[in-house]
Amino acid sequence: GSTPFISPLPVISPIIVPPMHVVPDDSASSDYSGYSARRDWIEVLITFGVLTLLAFALFPARTRLTLDHLLHRPALAGILGLTWPFTLSIITVGLAITVLGIVLIPVAVVAAALGYLVGRAALSMYLGRQFFEFSKVAEPSPFASIGLGLLIITVLEGIAPLWLGIVLEAIVSALAIGSAMLPLLNRQGWPHP
Repeated sequence: GSTPFISPLPVISPIIVPPMHVVPDDSASSDYSGYSARRDWIEVLITFGVLTLLAFALFPARTRLTLDHLLHRPALAGILGLTWPFTLSIITVGLAITVLGIVLIPVAVVAAALGYLVGRAALSMYLGRQFFEFSKVAEPSPFASIGLGLLIITVLEGIAPLWLGIVLEAIVSALAIGSAMLPLLNRQGWPHP
């Protein structure tokens, strides 16, 4: 007979490892899997809504004045709103050139933010009034009009695809800031009836 072949190398037999239960690490440093851009966007919109209601509560007369100007000059409000970043930049640079003006730069930024919120309240009031008028509701309260308008804006921007929601908010922001700038252009009390 023949002799069986014997390998000069040792034979390695496979080792079977039993499956292990892996417990996920709950530390904050590894918790990126739960990130949701949509959830963050909705939280931003809700924050804007709450701040808008607060701005109306603090400045109801300014909100009504802004709405009156917006209704009479919507195109001008849009143009002013689209150019506001440049306007704010020019004002900021102008203030920075003067040494005393440097302390006023934060005031200009806060004024722009308040203008945005007051303009947003005016837009919301308009949308709410239109919806109530369409629904045949007689004389809704200003808070109800603004609340409904904010709800409409938030729902539309929240259910749209994220990129479209951001574009819609950019349009709302431009109209809001532009309409808040309108009363500053003319102190003679236009719009005329």
